[in-house]
Amino acid sequence: MRAGWRQLCDNGLANGVGMLVMAIALALPATLFSLFEQHRSLVADWGEDPGMTVFLDSGVDAAGASALAETISGFDTVDSALIVPPERAYAEVAASLGLEVTTTEGEIPLPFTLVVEPRPAAWNTVHAEQLAERIRALPGVEDLVVDLAWVERLAALTALAERGLWVLTIGLLGGATLIVGNTIRAAVHQYAHEIEVQELVGATDAYIRRPFLYSGVLQGALAGALAVIGVDAVMLALGAPIAALADAYGSSFRLESLDPGFTGGLLLLAAGVGWIGAWIGTTRSLVRLRHGG
Repeated sequence: MRAGWRQLCDNGLANGVGMLVMAIALALPATLFSLFEQHRSLVADWGEDPGMTVFLDSGVDAAGASALAETISGFDTVDSALIVPPERAYAEVAASLGLEVTTTEGEIPLPFTLVVEPRPAAWNTVHAEQLAERIRALPGVEDLVVDLAWVERLAALTALAERGLWVLTIGLLGGATLIVGNTIRAAVHQYAHEIEVQELVGATDAYIRRPFLYSGVLQGALAGALAVIGVDAVMLALGAPIAALADAYGSSFRLESLDPGFTGGLLLLAAGVGWIGAWIGTTRSLVRLRHGG
């Protein structure tokens, strides 16, 4: 490992620039992955479970709403059907608009509403349409809104974002590997005469390669540490504005810094990228040196 530090210090400027570029290449996907995972908790606060809102005719009273809720709850694809009285619906609308409205019973121009929660195993596009038609056919039902569409769109966008993030991450990790390999290759050529002497006394490729591999691991680990600092700095910078935005929407969502598991994984990944890059760079350079390259 001491030899690795020597390789690292002898090419201070080149290694420093390489580590900085590698840290940026690691910090960008790490930040996006952290935000992506925290986005999952935010969506969970919204409620990922889809549902169906059934609006009843204005002439349906509490007894009629209760009978319809009992009928719908008996469907094999329905988990439950909850009654939302006009007073509660009116209060929720007023609260969402920031209004304080007082009314007496009978003045609220809203009908009874049912919130239908289907069985998760039976909830897909086909079953949702069949259930919607079945409920629409019931007497006393005015209209309904299916929440499946936005959930499916959100899931599709999330899957697309996740796939794109993986593609970006693989590309950046490949670039970081090449950066380390190029830096190590330059170091191998710098020590070309020492390597020739070592080969004359019978040194194996593994022995010659070892200090350069140590150097690559150290480069990767230091770049990973810089990436962790960079990600935490981004989270700190975005924390207050996102908290203010969440408060404005009545959410308790807060950005969190990297947890120890994520931090350790990032450092190990960075060290691994450094090792792979160093191995590639050293192997190619040794082949070229032996062929007079």
